[in-house]
Amino acid sequence: MDGQLFRSVRKPGGRFPWCAEAVVLEHVPPSRAQLGYTLRRALGYGQGPMTMARQEKPVNWFKVALWMLVGVYKLNTHSLRYAAGWITRRPNRAWHLDPAVRGLGKLVW
Repeated sequence: MDGQLFRSVRKPGGRFPWCAEAVVLEHVPPSRAQLGYTLRRALGYGQGPMTMARQEKPVNWFKVALWMLVGVYKLNTHSLRYAAGWITRRPNRAWHLDPAVRGLGKLVW
C-alpha cells in the first residue's frame, strides 16, 4: 500500500522530492476505464487510512473513530448528492460515487 511505503520512509526522517517539470505517462487499459473498477479501487482507497490506524501498536482507536466519522460524512453527503443528480438526470452525477464509496471503505473494515 502506498500509504505504508510513504509512512515507512517519512517516519525515520526521509523526505520526498517533487519535480513539477517531470513528464509522466500511463497507459490505462480498457478494463480499468470502467465504473466498476474505479468503485472497487475507491473502496480500497477508503480503507487505507483505517488500515494504517489499526496497524499502529497499540491500535490508535482515536484515529479509527475519526476515520469512521469521516466515512459516515462522505458516504452520506455524496450519496445524497448522487441521488439528487440521478433524480435530476445531471450528467456529472457519477462523480459523487467515488467519494461516497471511499466513505463506505472507512466503515467496512
